[in-house]
Amino acid sequence: MKLYVMRHGTSIWNEQGKTQGRSNNRLSENGKKIVQNTAEQYKNIKFDIMFCSPIMRAVQSANILNKTFKVKKIKDSRLTELDQGIFTGKIYDKLSPLEICDFERPYQEYVMSSWVYQELPPSYKILDVREGELPAGVIPTSGNC
Repeated sequence: MKLYVMRHGTSIWNEQGKTQGRSNNRLSENGKKIVQNTAEQYKNIKFDIMFCSPIMRAVQSANILNKTFKVKKIKDSRLTELDQGIFTGKIYDKLSPLEICDFERPYQEYVMSSWVYQELPPSYKILDVREGELPAGVIPTSGNC
């Protein structure tokens, strides 16, 4: 079995440098193009099913992909982004070093205790549509904490 995990395309808030968490932001025009390009790149792969978060940017990404793959799509709330609380809507680059640590800590704790750090099958692959491909288990952080 091969499992492909793909992040949603770039949202409007991504382009503005804002943190978004569970906010229901839409894909930007560039984000839509990136997802379309990803679908084209992987068009020869046979997918059996697609899961996505119920958050708008994830649903939009799945809908764009599904124009190519035409598979059953399931919205699953367990895939919903972590709530960023007081950081939602803030511009990441304007956070202080202490705020960055507070912002990143829940993600680091979640990943260290979640399926990402469990043994993964050799065919596991993560695709980050915004940033290019990332190795499984890699979490970009500021390195200041």
